[in-house]
Amino acid sequence: MYGLAFGIVIGAFFYFFGSNDSLTLHYASQFWMYWYGFWSVIQGFFVLLSSLGFIASGTVVGGTAGGLLGGLLGSVIGTGGSLLMWIPFLARYALLIGGPYLMWTASNPINNDGFQMTQAIIGAILFLIGLLMIRQSPKKATRA
Repeated sequence: MYGLAFGIVIGAFFYFFGSNDSLTLHYASQFWMYWYGFWSVIQGFFVLLSSLGFIASGTVVGGTAGGLLGGLLGSVIGTGGSLLMWIPFLARYALLIGGPYLMWTASNPINNDGFQMTQAIIGAILFLIGLLMIRQSPKKATRA
């Protein structure tokens, strides 16, 4: 959520010092794109380590319990467990990077097409969905 706040501050800075709306959106969305791109690499490293741990532990436990076939089955189960971590991670960061990218290209001052409102709205919706995916946590979902 810090990235959202920093992007709003950057956009407000450019807006208050005379940039037009299109350029303000351009700078704010560019910051969001790079911010969430940076954090996706950092968090992706930890997800990679966790998934390797899932695969290794599944292989060791399966191999201990059932020999070669158990090790192979444990490896498959560990890979399935690691996929359960990768799929939400990739979906979340695809939205958090893709949404600002669409807003950034919709307000690109280099292209001569002007501001593309539909593309900016779709990018904002995708970015909002990605932010909502970050806010959702398993602890909150299990409370009744």
